[in-house]
Amino acid sequence: MDAYKPRLETFLRVLEGEERKMRSFSGNGGSVASPSLFSDWKTPLSRQMRESWEKQTWMISYVARNSWAFDFLFWRYLDQRYFGPNEDGDYHARLNLLTQRELEAMEALVKMKMEQREEGTLVALEHDRAAAQLTKFMV
Repeated sequence: MDAYKPRLETFLRVLEGEERKMRSFSGNGGSVASPSLFSDWKTPLSRQMRESWEKQTWMISYVARNSWAFDFLFWRYLDQRYFGPNEDGDYHARLNLLTQRELEAMEALVKMKMEQREEGTLVALEHDRAAAQLTKFMV
């Protein structure tokens, strides 16, 4: 994150400059961009990106699309922000937030996933069967 932040700042400053140019150009009857494209902006992209970086909401979107990054980003940056101090920085301190029913559902899901891993099978289910499978673990 430390290496990325200065590059992001540079990018956002350039983007803000381009947004200013495009707004003034479209406001002066420029022919390249549609005037309505920029007059309809409520929040410029640069501001949305800056707020997403500052609030770390981009991480939630990122891990939703890239499950492999979930553990690293969640436990390092998001967990304490949303759930408070966590000295171990992992899920053990959060198990007490679950009900007994939720713990049992989690155990059953982990057991099923471990069995699938041992079998080396990746089960592709159509929508209805996948939904039925998931409802077993929803509490």
